[in-house]
Amino acid sequence: MLMTLLLPFSTPSSTVKDLVSFTNLPTSLQQSSTHSGPSSKAKFIDGLTDKWRMHALDKAGLCFKNYPLALYAVDVTFQQTNASAGSFAEKKRFFRKKHSLYGMKVEASVLPNGYAINVSNAVPGSLADITICYDNNAFHQYMLTKVGYATTMPDNGNLGNEYPNSGALLADKGYQGLYRHMRAITPAKRHAGGLLSVPEMTANDRIASDRVVVEHFFRAIEDTLDHHERVVLLEA
Repeated sequence: MLMTLLLPFSTPSSTVKDLVSFTNLPTSLQQSSTHSGPSSKAKFIDGLTDKWRMHALDKAGLCFKNYPLALYAVDVTFQQTNASAGSFAEKKRFFRKKHSLYGMKVEASVLPNGYAINVSNAVPGSLADITICYDNNAFHQYMLTKVGYATTMPDNGNLGNEYPNSGALLADKGYQGLYRHMRAITPAKRHAGGLLSVPEMTANDRIASDRVVVEHFFRAIEDTLDHHERVVLLEA
């Protein structure tokens, strides 16, 4: 059974509502076909993808502060589930070394105004974050392609020369190399035995400051719901 919960989620300049729905996570990983509720997602999330394009965010003054040419921030959250009674190979697909737990992952794309415009299907926890993003490539390419007013906006931002017809997304260090496939702005990563330069550290702080919206999105869900309750009504 699904549960709906009214959850506060603040943004600086507006009050909006978004319904983000998930099915219950399975108690056995053998029942691993978990996905966003299709009817709710189509009505309350997919309907926002055309409403909140870059021109609308710019007109409303809701673009990211440090990276105004970035349309949304993307990240993955991990949810623990019970291990199945299946084979070792089957169990291994759901094991995440970082947490030493079995579970599943979901990717969310969150606009600077707090709207989640995409929540992916749940996938085995062993999948790398960047792999999940590749699997959602069709959505990202559709959303990032500049249309209408966005094609006339000045664009001197990161990777603008490499992707002149695309807006950007913000991601964390788990997405290193994503820029080779789409206009992804990620933090600089310190190499073994090396140090980041002051400009690199400053840029990393600026990215983190903007992409905090997706961290807030996940934290609000995790702090309020247990892992069997995956329907959230956000009041921003």
